[in-house]
Amino acid sequence: MDPLKGDNLYMNSADAKASIDPRLNAGPSGWNWTTAANTFNQISTNLGGMAQSAGAQISVDGGQNLTFTTTATTGVVIFDLDASLLSGNSYNGHSFSNISVNVPSGVDYVINVIGLCDGDTLFGNANFNAGSNDNQLLWNFVDTGSSDIGVTISQGGNFYGSILAPKVNINDTTTINGQVVAASFTDNGVELHDLDFTSVVVPEPATFALGAVGLCGAMVLVGRRLRRRPDPVA
Repeated sequence: MDPLKGDNLYMNSADAKASIDPRLNAGPSGWNWTTAANTFNQISTNLGGMAQSAGAQISVDGGQNLTFTTTATTGVVIFDLDASLLSGNSYNGHSFSNISVNVPSGVDYVINVIGLCDGDTLFGNANFNAGSNDNQLLWNFVDTGSSDIGVTISQGGNFYGSILAPKVNINDTTTINGQVVAASFTDNGVELHDLDFTSVVVPEPATFALGAVGLCGAMVLVGRRLRRRPDPVA
């Protein structure tokens, strides 16, 4: 992966982070762009290799809502969302018109989006509503191939939750509320709202943590911090 390729990310914000490109600025003490790219790749791979948590369930309810539920009350809950089962506004043969992810206050959600193929469009035109504790929600776009793939995010309304996709070229046609890490990012004139991911991501190497940095094109980082949780719950 070439961390210097791609387009610039434009953000609807007066925040200074909107004009700072971490590829071209020194950033926090110890910042190294190549190390960051490798680290995000490793985090995504590690998370993608974790099994779905016991009690975690993805389903479409009677109100045509795509839901993510768990019996857990603490820790990190892993979901595996198989992109091959998504077809427009249908998941595993069941139609949905709405998406909202309600994260319990004491829990962090990691949704591993697996089975991605180059050219995929996620979620069709479903209406994505704000859920509870969106700043505790991480979407991990898992690409296990040798080269970056292209994925389009398209739905009504907004997208909620941060996105970790270091080997995916994201074509975004909707407003994203959260941080973004991607191989490249095309915003198509829509907005990206700087909703910081305030919880922890597992399992980041203990030797590398990111403080407040700006955002860029190429591999895109928006937000403040990804930290290590010593004892992830899988």
